[in-house]
Amino acid sequence: MAKGLGQRVVVLKIRLKLFISPNVWGKVLELIRLI
Repeated sequence: MAKGLGQRVVVLKIRLKLFISPNVWGKVLELIRLI
């Protein structure tokens, strides 16, 4: 149960970060293009 909760919290934090700063997607796409 603890592991499942921990994973859910991490996923929620990541989603919140991406939602708050959508610019991250632009940076990721730029990195992918460079590669």
